[in-house]
Amino acid sequence: MTSPFIDTYSKVATVKLYDRKIALVAADMLNDRVVPLYDSYDIPLMRILTDRGTEYCGAREHHEFQLYLAIEDIEHTKTKAKDTLPNSSANPSRPNLLLINFVSTFISENC
Repeated sequence: MTSPFIDTYSKVATVKLYDRKIALVAADMLNDRVVPLYDSYDIPLMRILTDRGTEYCGAREHHEFQLYLAIEDIEHTKTKAKDTLPNSSANPSRPNLLLINFVSTFISENC
């Protein structure tokens, strides 16, 4: 499984591979890759947009991702409940396939 982070303003993307899709993994991605990247440029990470997956949403007191956002004082915005992307229900794996192709191409060209 991949855990991508894409900054749509600066067009910076980072990806980390994990073996599960849980809240602790989502928090680790922020802690290991995203927050240090912003800190290195002295840019505060103020808000993050995620889907409504269980790895991102839960009670703040017991949910690792929500706890991490609270500790770092990052506002959490979630996508709308109804997906408006065409054909997304027919092919839910398409974004992951595109991301995997991107990562494979990036690695082969830069390593």
